[in-house]
Amino acid sequence: MLDSPNNLPNLDDHEPPTSDNVLRPHWPEGVVAGASYEVLCDDKGRKGGSWLRVMVSPADSDVHLMMQDWEQIPDDEPNPLPSIRIRTRAGGGRNSRTRQALLWLAEAIRLDALEHGSTASVTPPPE
Repeated sequence: MLDSPNNLPNLDDHEPPTSDNVLRPHWPEGVVAGASYEVLCDDKGRKGGSWLRVMVSPADSDVHLMMQDWEQIPDDEPNPLPSIRIRTRAGGGRNSRTRQALLWLAEAIRLDALEHGSTASVTPPPE
């Protein structure tokens, strides 16, 4: 069965966010299969060359994550190890919801690593 608005429940708007309910499989209201959702890098996104994009496949509802770090278009080459920065509000960030979602993504990866260590991992910070 495909993940789609037809078979995944929406979360109750009044339920406080926890890893139990935020990470429970559900189809977010407003997300459309086939659409791309893009956020520009807070530091280098002014020219549109550094971005993070999420696309939900219309064929199977698989989620694709893409990133590009190429600030000097077309004079330079894209960074082969792209990284974009989503700052905190205090640090000048403009995308607080995206930042929060990425924190939840990190938590989801951490929980998957605990359950399925061979397909997900967590690298601790250096001491």
